[in-house]
Amino acid sequence: MEDRVLEILKRYGPLTGSQLKKKIDVSDGFMLWQTCYQSSHIIIHKIGKRYLRLDRHLNGYFRLSPSIFREFLDYSVIGLVQDREKILEKALFISNQMKVISRYKSSLAYRLIKRIVENMAEGEKVSEGCCFMIAGDTVYNMAHDVPRPEKSTGILVRGSDIDLVVVGDEGISSNLLKRLDDLIFREKMNLLRNPHIREELDYVVKDMEKVHSQLRCKNFSDLVACKILYEAEFLYGSNNLFYSIKRLLKQKGLIQRFKKMEEEAEKRRKDYERLLIECEDKEMTSECIHMFYPSEELDEFDY
Repeated sequence: MEDRVLEILKRYGPLTGSQLKKKIDVSDGFMLWQTCYQSSHIIIHKIGKRYLRLDRHLNGYFRLSPSIFREFLDYSVIGLVQDREKILEKALFISNQMKVISRYKSSLAYRLIKRIVENMAEGEKVSEGCCFMIAGDTVYNMAHDVPRPEKSTGILVRGSDIDLVVVGDEGISSNLLKRLDDLIFREKMNLLRNPHIREELDYVVKDMEKVHSQLRCKNFSDLVACKILYEAEFLYGSNNLFYSIKRLLKQKGLIQRFKKMEEEAEKRRKDYERLLIECEDKEMTSECIHMFYPSEELDEFDY
């Protein structure tokens, strides 16, 4: 396997993990990953940021995202030791490309929400009493545009979805929130079906009563919802409500809790990577497998 990998890298130069896997035409992703990490002739340069992901399948319910193998496929540049400069150039190009895609998706979400609110009869009330936040890959400048099927329709969309959280304060009625939800859903379907856009919008609309309930973290779903609020950035609407939510997270000790989870997840990730580099495929435990391969992600925007 190593000889085949070295031959391809010599012929084509530095490649992402996905490009390498496609050219080598190998079904065993673990063997390819392990071969690259064991070889003294290969450099692997990682791109982007690792961030907290909650996962009910793991001890402690947390890990880092992207998973080990997805990081190798989509967020790593692999090349020969003598091609160090070319590896760094390609990594910088991909990193800048992800930033451009992330800014585009964030801008698209902003324009969409602004148009919805401004066209509502009670638009001023909504803009003053609702906070619109963006989360997910876009926040970390890690959005990509690799085509993939949308979950419910199978329509091919352009890479990372746009994750949106909408919170209404006590002055926003449930009926008004429902109308806002309906309008966002309509735009969600338009984004999917428009052949010139084909973007996936994942979103949740809720009131502060729901937020206060979730802040008590009585179950795993509440913790997921709070983690999204922790990482989310302001997009549109009420700045005051946005900072109020962030203060509540701090008062409840959740910001510190998530930071501690991130630190522990980073240590755990390093331990598993060291273990996986040395172990045989047949020695992998179920937790090793779950940490390595991209798992079916929890649909965080049910909360």
